[in-house]
Amino acid sequence: EVMQNPLAVTDEFGEWLELHNLSDAALSLHGLWIGDNGSDSHLIDEALIIEPGGYVVLGASADLGVGLSADYVWSGMYLGNAADAIRLEVEGVLIDAIDYDGGPAWPDPTGASMALDLLALDATSNDDGARWCEGLVVYAGGDLGTPGAPNLVCGELPPSVYKNKMCAEDKT
Repeated sequence: EVMQNPLAVTDEFGEWLELHNLSDAALSLHGLWIGDNGSDSHLIDEALIIEPGGYVVLGASADLGVGLSADYVWSGMYLGNAADAIRLEVEGVLIDAIDYDGGPAWPDPTGASMALDLLALDATSNDDGARWCEGLVVYAGGDLGTPGAPNLVCGELPPSVYKNKMCAEDKT
């Protein structure tokens, strides 16, 4: 999941990306390079573990300015609001990457995350912009996403939104 263009705070405080460990073993992120297609990159040079089935939120600031705590703070990284890439490498080996395009094939939200469909959690599916959708769950600062928690199935409303929608329809 990626918050490349927050609305509740400026990009320098509110950008984040989330990594999810699908394996049954704890994974160390020490030595992981995070970068883009340009000159932005950051090396994780301290101990950072993703537990099996767990999530890690990497962010532009410690509190992301919205009451959300990042598990790790990067420096020298900026996520393009429209088109950009996120590349994960260890010792020069590309582990995974996404290349989002600012709208034609990928979501291009402001104030909502780009979230990989809960039913498409693999390195091949995450390359397809059609498998990503906008976050729908309000978190601390008013932006939408599920940082540090499972994404939704694209096209489905979160239970709270569905409940509120049904209540509003019942009143008509």
